Amino acid sequence: MQEVQDNNVEAAFEELKADMKSREEHDIDAGDCDLYQEVKGMFEQAGHPDPDAWTLGRLSPDDLKGSPMSYQRLIINRALRLKLGKYEEDTRDQRFLLVDSGSKEDWMDNLKPTINFITKRDKKVLERLDDEVRVDRGDGDGNSE
Repeated sequence: MQEVQDNNVEAAFEELKADMKSREEHDIDAGDCDLYQEVKGMFEQAGHPDPDAWTLGRLSPDDLKGSPMSYQRLIINRALRLKLGKYEEDTRDQRFLLVDSGSKEDWMDNLKPTINFITKRDKKVLERLDDEVRVDRGDGDGNSE
């Protein structure tokens, strides 16, 4: 009985391995891409007030040009993990979505919730700062409408 189960597991694993692509194959599939600009565009689409803020000033658009997709993704994920680490709340779920392997399409799909999370948090911070400035200047009671 155990031998039959082991054979089934081995067969399933071999089938799974046959469907998996290497990092190089994913790079070839992605072709020439500029993930920095694509991520910036996703932040713009999400309504982020400063679509370059996710880099924390550590990354410029030219830093990744001409690099394979997997390298760009790795560096962008690092920058986003650093950004997420600056929030006081738990960001493990968002960081978990920043995978360093797989297809560009899957990565971009996983990135959407993280970008929305960052955009929402950064907007709140800016609103709070705006309220504080208004109170300091005596322009209002600090309640944003």
